[in-house]
Amino acid sequence: MFARLTVLLFCAFLLLSGREPPWADANIAYQTTQSIVDRHELSISLNAPSYFFVERAGKKYGFATLGTALGQVPSYLTYKALRRLPGLPQAPWFAFASHLSSALWMALAIALFARLAQRYGASPRLAVGLSLLLAFATLCLVYARSSYGEALQTLLLTWFVDLTLQVSEQPSRRRLLFTGLCAGLLLNAKLVYGPVILIGLGCYLLAQHRRGLGPLVRDLLLASLGALPGLALLLWHNYVKTGHPLRTGYQSGQLGLFDGNLLAGLHGLLLSPGRGLFFYAPPLVLSLLGIGHALRTQRRLTWMVLGTVASVAAISAKYPVWHGGYCFGPRYLVPLIPLVMLLAVPWLSHLWQTQRSRVVLAVALTGTLGAGVAGLGSALYWDHYCRVLAAVQHQALSPRWSEDHHAFGYYIPQFSPISGHLWLLRHLLGHDPDLHRDAPWKQLLPAQLDLRDEFARLRIDLWTRDWLYGPHKRYGFAIYGLLVLGIGLSTWGLSRSLRRESSHQ
Repeated sequence: MFARLTVLLFCAFLLLSGREPPWADANIAYQTTQSIVDRHELSISLNAPSYFFVERAGKKYGFATLGTALGQVPSYLTYKALRRLPGLPQAPWFAFASHLSSALWMALAIALFARLAQRYGASPRLAVGLSLLLAFATLCLVYARSSYGEALQTLLLTWFVDLTLQVSEQPSRRRLLFTGLCAGLLLNAKLVYGPVILIGLGCYLLAQHRRGLGPLVRDLLLASLGALPGLALLLWHNYVKTGHPLRTGYQSGQLGLFDGNLLAGLHGLLLSPGRGLFFYAPPLVLSLLGIGHALRTQRRLTWMVLGTVASVAAISAKYPVWHGGYCFGPRYLVPLIPLVMLLAVPWLSHLWQTQRSRVVLAVALTGTLGAGVAGLGSALYWDHYCRVLAAVQHQALSPRWSEDHHAFGYYIPQFSPISGHLWLLRHLLGHDPDLHRDAPWKQLLPAQLDLRDEFARLRIDLWTRDWLYGPHKRYGFAIYGLLVLGIGLSTWGLSRSLRRESSHQ
């Protein structure tokens, strides 16, 4: 079931994929990917603002850890392998190929969630249903079709929690090595997950505290051995870009890296109308309703998830740019979504046995809301509305803020990207260039704004718009057909697996 669900989600994510190449942070990482593959180097020559780089010996290196760049290697290798096909459009193919890795990593993460859900009480049908809810009714969809690093982080974070819980219950050499390996990879995906590794260590020690000191030390040495490749890569990358293995380079380009206000950041990440997690992933309301049942029935899972969520959310909240800049929704919390959804599993599994209609209703209601939000976030690339907010700031508000800090877009409901995407999409589909006429903030800010340039840039963010028209449409229809075939075959196989599981129960 795991493999079939992965193929189904991978093909579906690609079928719904966007048409934009990597931008901003994703572009820096992808340029690093190209440099690694083409020149076997880490430095890049891309012109961009200084806060994207750390410079050493006249060379520029991306601030971020290597995880995102290495995670995009399959995308770039696929692009290179097929770009010489006659008549293949280069720019659309480059953009489409850049989304392959993210689609795969997010598909694997959600399939892993399904396996975890079954372990903690969900029937196969419920596990698959909740996986589809995650895939198409939360921000997982938006970031599965983006070349940012959140998809890889989601996979590694979910895998690490899964391995930690397994090794805490039944330690073995293989599990300890894999847990360490995953910890090293997770640090290379993003350093903020360091506290999560400590929480995992604490979970393991609490579960195994009755064993002698000798076995515990041997287990920790095995896990450390597994983590060694990832740690070595991290230290080497730091040395290359800064000259010191323990310096990341962020200090030289980011002012007050963690000087933000914790409570303000948490409020913004969880409850603000423009960035609040529960506005962008409505199915997570089910986790709030189920947390009490989870604490009573799956205590170790619940505390591991709560500790992970609390640490990542707190670190992200202390970051002055807690909102993630130009993006859709709380980008830094996307990797937490499958883990938070796990908290609903014990409760929903109990209801599934006794009140199945209530589960179906709850999933349908939250799923409909979530699919609407995810659909709006996927229909237009987020830069379009971010540019509208920048225009509002320059033309009608004080220009003293950075363009990257549109506080009114995070806290004032009328400026929320959810309503903004709906408004832009309505004008685009209706071929109506008069954006100002019915702007969502019209009653708050009646000043006349010139948004003609912003309307001229608008376009539907779907790869088929570039591929199914013109002389290269044969490639477009071939890709479309392969993806539809993959969805059909994996759905058929998954249905057979579910029927077999049902017959055995």
